[in-house]
Amino acid sequence: MKKIFVVLEGETGERLLAAAGALAESLGAAAEAVVFGERDPARCFAAGARHVYLVAGAEDEMAKALSLRALVLREKPEIVLLPSTLEFRTAAPMAAAMLETGLTADCTGLSLTDDGLLRQTRPALGGSVSADILCAAARPQMATVQENALPPAVPRPVRDGTVSRETCPAAPAIRLLSALPRENRGLSLREAKVILSGGKGVGSREGFEKLRKLAERIPGAVVGASRGAVSANLAPYECQVGLTGEFVRPPLYIAFGISGAVQHLVGMRNSGTIIAVNTDKDAPIFDYSDVAIVAPWESVAEELLLALQTDTSC
Repeated sequence: MKKIFVVLEGETGERLLAAAGALAESLGAAAEAVVFGERDPARCFAAGARHVYLVAGAEDEMAKALSLRALVLREKPEIVLLPSTLEFRTAAPMAAAMLETGLTADCTGLSLTDDGLLRQTRPALGGSVSADILCAAARPQMATVQENALPPAVPRPVRDGTVSRETCPAAPAIRLLSALPRENRGLSLREAKVILSGGKGVGSREGFEKLRKLAERIPGAVVGASRGAVSANLAPYECQVGLTGEFVRPPLYIAFGISGAVQHLVGMRNSGTIIAVNTDKDAPIFDYSDVAIVAPWESVAEELLLALQTDTSC
């Protein structure tokens, strides 16, 4: 039977696994999960996997690439899908190069052509168009996918499946000398119910600190940023929303001082309600907003902060 591999790590991959399950049904294939680290296989079965490979000992990107290469050569899947996390944006091209196949990065959609090829849809030309990419000859067909661009996984009854334990075929190429824990910032962009995003128009780190204070008053809220703000060192990369950051779809997205470059719009346009605050009435982001506020971002943020401070129900 044909196989579709879906690579999982941490909490990522379940939307991707559900999407692969739908592709597998159309292709007459089996969706199988490749898990780096520990995860309850029942979660994978519930998302549509028929088999789970639990891979131990792959501590760095090269080790993960080598492990994936060994599994692919042994199991010969037709398709390999990976989440577009920072780590797999590095490991996936390594594995593709070793397998002498192609790789489509940061896909936002997956489907099958009439003859069963994987149609890999991704933003191109800065996000101004969507490109459909096919890998007609080489195998496997490989893609990294922006998970939040996919619909949420539909829960299904837990099904039985099989599990095998695998070991990394080579010693890690990198030796860890020390580790500094990252500051715990609470919810991630993917988990947030509300995202307060700032652009270069916010103007300073102090401006982003004001957005963080506002986020603290709103349950489920986190601070996001445009690429311009991150490039200007106003906010850390982990806050970046867009084509080269995180794809998000919170119920509420508020953009402060963001003009609406295409690469940013691609990453947030699937949000529920979008509110944009900008002094430029012709800012492109207003074309994608449910509510457009033409005003200085700081005055709006201050009004919101004042209202939330006086509302004891928040």
